[in-house]
Amino acid sequence: MSKIITKDSIRKRLLIKRKGLGQDVISKKSAEIFENLLKIDKFLHAKSILLYLPINNEVETRKILDYSRSKDQEIYLPAYFNGKWVCSKFDSETDLISGPYGTMQQPKKSGQIEGNLDLAIVPGVGFSNTFVRLGYGKGVYDRLLSESSATKIGLGFEFQILEDIPFEPHDLKMDFVVTNRGVLSV
Repeated sequence: MSKIITKDSIRKRLLIKRKGLGQDVISKKSAEIFENLLKIDKFLHAKSILLYLPINNEVETRKILDYSRSKDQEIYLPAYFNGKWVCSKFDSETDLISGPYGTMQQPKKSGQIEGNLDLAIVPGVGFSNTFVRLGYGKGVYDRLLSESSATKIGLGFEFQILEDIPFEPHDLKMDFVVTNRGVLSV
């Protein structure tokens, strides 16, 4: 009898493995991921970028943040206000407040993007070879980017790339997935 593989079982397995990573390994692999991200022209030329601040041993984004600021790219963070997820302009790390699920976000006063983002850099618990993203199961990025034409780039460590992940119509697909081993693109 074959065992049915569910999103939850995959998610639990990958989160346990990621939780076991030491900070030195995360820093080293995140630096390699940043170097691979620099190979994507759409990132280099983006004017507006949705970025995340890492939680739970996700790929670090400090180098991406610093690079984007040095290139005068507008940076946005996911933020939750009045029952809705929005893209809130990143102003300053000193202004960050605690948001849902342990995330950090800009306070309410920060401007939301007018129009569309050029690019969205998103974390994932896992990614398939067909660019399906597996998140925490809360649907945050699925809702936030469902109608966005932004180029979507998922960041993950090499062990987070799987041959297959169960897929539902509302699940977000990436245009690129960047790991410490390289760049996967559609």
